[in-house]
Amino acid sequence: MDFIGNIEAKIDAKGRLFLPSVYRRSLSEDDNELVLKRDVFSPCLVVFTRKAWEEEVRTLSERLNRWNRVEAQLLRRYFSDVETVQMDSSWRFGVSKSLREYAGIQKDVRFIGMRNRIELWSEEMYRDSLIPDKEYAAKIEEILG
Repeated sequence: MDFIGNIEAKIDAKGRLFLPSVYRRSLSEDDNELVLKRDVFSPCLVVFTRKAWEEEVRTLSERLNRWNRVEAQLLRRYFSDVETVQMDSSWRFGVSKSLREYAGIQKDVRFIGMRNRIELWSEEMYRDSLIPDKEYAAKIEEILG
């Protein structure tokens, strides 16, 4: 998967979104199931295909030990913030009320392609999360030098 781009969309009154066509091109015909998860660091949702989710689970399972009390609690919390949704024939999927509330999604939604996953943001939360241009350039230079 190679999801890229920054796409504005609207969520309908029933909490449904259309997956943008630019992202649909990266999917196979069998990719009609998505996994939605609260992000760990930001007030947004992360959307995985089933395959990308399985890779995420494999990575977590390799790094965290469910027999360690703290790590078991981390795993429990990580997996409790997950929902599976089916896309209909029009590439539309629903977002639960609890996930919409967490991300502050009401009407205007922003899809952000993040290579193997997609982030869903409320328009306002997305704008508030952006690093100012000067700080962004300075951080890129500091990290990548």
